[in-house]
Amino acid sequence: MPLQSNLSKYIFAGLFASFFYSDIKAQKIEEFSFIKPELKVSNSLYNSITFVDSRRDTSTLGIIQTGAFNRQALVVAKGGLDSQVKNVMAFLTDSTATKNELLLQLRMYNLAEVTSGFSEKGYFKFYAHLFAKTSSGYSKIADIDTLVKLSSGMDVSNALLKTSSSVFTDFIANNLTRKPLSPATYPYNYILKIDSVEKSRLKIYTTDTYTDGVYYRYSSFSDQIPDGEVVVEGDSLREDNVKIFDAKRKLRKLTAANAYGIVFKGKPYLSNKFGFNPMYKKNNDLFFNGKISVYRNASSGGVIAAGALFGLVGALAVSAAGSSDIYDGEIKIDYLTGEFVVPK
Repeated sequence: MPLQSNLSKYIFAGLFASFFYSDIKAQKIEEFSFIKPELKVSNSLYNSITFVDSRRDTSTLGIIQTGAFNRQALVVAKGGLDSQVKNVMAFLTDSTATKNELLLQLRMYNLAEVTSGFSEKGYFKFYAHLFAKTSSGYSKIADIDTLVKLSSGMDVSNALLKTSSSVFTDFIANNLTRKPLSPATYPYNYILKIDSVEKSRLKIYTTDTYTDGVYYRYSSFSDQIPDGEVVVEGDSLREDNVKIFDAKRKLRKLTAANAYGIVFKGKPYLSNKFGFNPMYKKNNDLFFNGKISVYRNASSGGVIAAGALFGLVGALAVSAAGSSDIYDGEIKIDYLTGEFVVPK
């Protein structure tokens, strides 16, 4: 069903947002260090590591709630992530390690915590690539794209931090004795510019000709393969004049919240519960001017989210504990997830 597809989009595509409306200077800072692994890996094929931080926002690792009043704290890497990653590598290897180099490219490391009723929920999103350095470039060893969800009747913060540390160090440890997946290699500049490379593979970023139809998922929108036909009564879009065909080929109204976007007369529009918004390109990114919901955590008094925040699940959790606000202005599309985010 289209509605189910749209809900899945918000659950998975918008699961974590890295932008906060609160002034960072006013936020409490929680310094974070990876926990030292208990065991070393014998006969590792690698003894050093290079770190490439390709996250959208490199200033923080997310947010947790601290203290009796659940005050929000921005989580930052103590001493910087680069030195911490090298420390993890040193902790994991011993004198049996072969003198070869790994490269870890971090795409997402997002911690989030919300209060709902009498329970706390923690979320950790981790997305990274691991390469081995060769004489001709870098060869892929492994990828990880995982979501961890924790809940507690009391304080979930410590468990969330420990779990994220374990997932991170385990990813490196589990691949120290593995060789590259294939002989294919990538130059260092490819890795540094991976955003541009990946956008070049998405038709929505490379074309100026768009295919009319309705799109229920970001994946179909980015490939410009419509999920169905769209019928518009008149020459412009309104909330009440956009229709689609149902399974019996009968026309019915399309609610904007039930689609990711549409293309009408060759013009693309992004949609959400606030309506249909013309899409435009700028500096190799996609934008629209419109509204999105942001959520205010009543227990701490701070606005903690952009776009759909932690997807539908998180939005419901936060709105149960606080109130929703509306951001109205320029909104950017996250090319990886299709999430609607507020530009910095």
